[in-house]
Amino acid sequence: MGRTAQADRLRLILQGYSPRAKDRLHAGLFLPAGFVLPMPGQILYYASFSRPTPDVALTMDIDFSPQPGPRERHLRRKYRNPLFPDTDQIDAGQVRQAREQDEAELDHFLRYFRGLVQEAVDLQPNSDSDVILDIKERLDQCYVQCCALPGDHNEIKQAVNRLVQVIMAAVRQGAANDPIALNKLDEEDQARQLHNRLADEVFVADLILPDSPIGQAELVASLLSESQQAVAAALQLFDVEQLSSIYQQARELVAQTAQQGHALPEAQQRLKQIEAVLAVATSQVTIN
Repeated sequence: MGRTAQADRLRLILQGYSPRAKDRLHAGLFLPAGFVLPMPGQILYYASFSRPTPDVALTMDIDFSPQPGPRERHLRRKYRNPLFPDTDQIDAGQVRQAREQDEAELDHFLRYFRGLVQEAVDLQPNSDSDVILDIKERLDQCYVQCCALPGDHNEIKQAVNRLVQVIMAAVRQGAANDPIALNKLDEEDQARQLHNRLADEVFVADLILPDSPIGQAELVASLLSESQQAVAAALQLFDVEQLSSIYQQARELVAQTAQQGHALPEAQQRLKQIEAVLAVATSQVTIN
């Protein structure tokens, strides 16, 4: 699959659309006889491994968690970073409040995830496609959310993937005689895999959260502050027009920061990286 096609499919997922041939599936799709999801005990226990560590890491004179959530992570990204205008206003109280909010969101997520798993386990053989696919889509959302939450959630991500695979096996069985529907399911599976690979990069997960702490006004500064790997993943979220706007803003921000006496060689490298990705994307549009 070409990069343009991948980006198109990803944008569909990010916009909340799933090309699932619903009109073809909903009329006759039920869980097949003998369909069995994993027992809840096999999956629910994963949540117990996902509490954030109370340890903190000293960054200058503020203690940051080694595995923070999205709010605390964004404050760490901004702290004493001249690319952001309000960096001097960050204090220990703000960091503590952000950490508490992240941990409260984690607690809420774990309760929600347990309930969602139970819904999946309780599916009946006569469950129709709307119910099945709604659970599947909410599991996909859980994957992205847990990528951004404080702590290590590999076990939950594995549980989500396992449940989605079992559910989609049932969906495919119900659509076995419909090649068009099966093709749509293949397309959605490819988009979901791409989406999850990108979400595994924490910076991308932060960006695509519904309530992302990274506002539009701070997007460019955040891109210039991240690692090469994180930026490479994040830039796949944008089309050529958006990349062009990001590059222009990034160039202006780096120049402005340099005039203020901050060289920031890492930001210079990210600017070159954005320029290179834009050049490739522009050439592909020209060819197509």
